[in-house]
Amino acid sequence: PAAAAARPGARRLLRDLGPAARDPLLAWLGSPDTERWDGVIAALDATEAEDVEDFLLAPALVADTPPPIKAAAVAALDRHTKRSDTASRPSPRQAIDRLARRLDRVLSLDGLPEIDHLMLQPVTDPAEVADAFGGTLSGTVERFVWNPDTARIEKRSVPPRLARAIEAEHVARDIVALSPDEPHVVRLVLLARLEATLAFSSAAGARARPSVDATRTALSGPEGFDADTTTAIMEMAIDRGMWDAAAAAADALAPSSPAPATGPLTLPQATRTALVRALVIPDAALQFAAARTLALAGGDEPYAGSSLAVKALIHAATSRGEDRVVIAHPDRAVAEELATAVSRFGYDPVVTRTGREAVFAARDPDTVLVLLAARCISPGVMETIQYLQQPPFGAAPPVLVVVDPLDDDGRGRFLQKRLLALADVHGAMLVDRLDSMFMPTVDEQTGAARSAPRFHDAVAQVAGPAAVDPPTRSAARAERLSRAREALATLAILGQRGRDVSGAVEAALRAIDREESAPAAAAVLGTIGHPSAQYALFRVTARSSPPADAAVVAALRSHAARHGVLLDAGTVDAACARYTGSTSEAERSAPAAALEAIGVPSRNLAPPSVDAAPARSTR
Repeated sequence: PAAAAARPGARRLLRDLGPAARDPLLAWLGSPDTERWDGVIAALDATEAEDVEDFLLAPALVADTPPPIKAAAVAALDRHTKRSDTASRPSPRQAIDRLARRLDRVLSLDGLPEIDHLMLQPVTDPAEVADAFGGTLSGTVERFVWNPDTARIEKRSVPPRLARAIEAEHVARDIVALSPDEPHVVRLVLLARLEATLAFSSAAGARARPSVDATRTALSGPEGFDADTTTAIMEMAIDRGMWDAAAAAADALAPSSPAPATGPLTLPQATRTALVRALVIPDAALQFAAARTLALAGGDEPYAGSSLAVKALIHAATSRGEDRVVIAHPDRAVAEELATAVSRFGYDPVVTRTGREAVFAARDPDTVLVLLAARCISPGVMETIQYLQQPPFGAAPPVLVVVDPLDDDGRGRFLQKRLLALADVHGAMLVDRLDSMFMPTVDEQTGAARSAPRFHDAVAQVAGPAAVDPPTRSAARAERLSRAREALATLAILGQRGRDVSGAVEAALRAIDREESAPAAAAVLGTIGHPSAQYALFRVTARSSPPADAAVVAALRSHAARHGVLLDAGTVDAACARYTGSTSEAERSAPAAALEAIGVPSRNLAPPSVDAAPARSTR
């Protein structure tokens, strides 16, 4: 009796709370705590919120729903139907259509919730950049989530992507319970499942995507993994700006273990066309995933986009795992001063003079920032920014337009014009080059630092807080270096299949001196019939310290057998002199291995055959 008396008051309280009560109740309804779903549904009905009817469809219409939950959902759905002047309760087909439209909105470009706060204070210390942005690098939204450890609903600040994934996963689960059979609905559900897998992995602190097996599991429908379905999901993700999900789908389309000797596998024509279209999306991870899949399973070349895929792989292979800053200033002294300034922050500066040189230098995959003089020449600053924002591969780098102290001329209004011109340009900002930009401000009397350099704050404003966060920068460098190794390995497979990969010779020459990428670089050089490729393989093999990898020696032997000895006599004579002049076996082993690999073995190893022709003429 006491509970019955308190029930009307509880209903009035829930109705007064409205949306404030809706969110935790929906989170509870999306939890595995099914024993209390009937009470949660009754509480949701008491809120009289407008959009909770969609979340009542699956519990009310699924046949195998437990009777208490089904009765509560049917009663609540009927009351909502009367309040909305609907003729009758929706059928399962109508419920699937309604939930599919809702899931489509959640996964659309406007489906990401707005963050609660952005930049709260200037960035003075890169290690504390997350605190300056409210505790996270991507902003946060407050959501109620289910804690499986405590079996309770908790209010947490989560990234916007994770908040969208949680809602999409709830709607997708209800759709699956209703057994949809329309292809576009199934693809929406699989896209929501893939996005949830990626979002939870990213929230856990893993920058890299989940394994390919986990991705294929998320993309597997009722009939298992299907290339056509995955292709459609990849195109849906591209149209919705979900490039991380599109890259994961492109990776899932690649074969697990390519076999170079048997030739490339063949993808369906629609899949190949979609991957070629993905090569022009300004996202480095998506372009690389599409190019790698096309190279491994695109079929016999040439086909439309085959050369573009090779160029994308070569572009990824040129990464050295650095943070490059391109500096363009017509005054060489000022450019060198800026280069010295940015090098203090861990960047590798590249100095240019004109805007054209800056555009070409910024195409390097390691370019993370461009410092452009406000009086840039050939072309002007606005034209240069437009070219920088249209790179052939990868994303456009952020641009800091640097004004000189004398540019603040009130009569010419140069600075005012630049401010107005850059007001609507995304990814570009006007900064000065005063000492306080790159150096801390020091109290002249005490010698103590009064304020930190403003450079980190400027980069955070134009490129986001992740651009100055040390762990994120380090992870991005490692990711680019990993893509470079995979690109070299893929180019080696293409070279073994007979493709012309000579454009990768410069990238392989730079990578062969790095221990982690030497085997992949050697495999690429082993397929390129150029003297510089053989010389690099010979040089690395003939050095004593550090010893060459076995893959490098094998690549040199294969290169000499396929293309002959392309070395000049001086290089071979120098290796022979090192071999004969060394006193220890350890010092002679490296040049001996190099000479043996190109076919110059010691003649004393095997005696001549008795049937061999005489060495001299008998005439």
